[in-house]
Amino acid sequence: MSPQPQAAVGAPLSRVDGRLKVTGKATYAAEYDVDGAVHAILVGSRIGRGRFRRR
Repeated sequence: MSPQPQAAVGAPLSRVDGRLKVTGKATYAAEYDVDGAVHAILVGSRIGRGRFRRR
């Protein structure tokens, strides 16, 4: 059983956004402002097996 040739490997691809990325003019998802967006940050515990206590 011989392996089938892969058409995508080694084939040239058209980079539609290549020029924008190289010149710094491309717009990425993180650069858009979205109304009502919330942000979060992950904070690690400094105490192993620590517990929250209600005051």
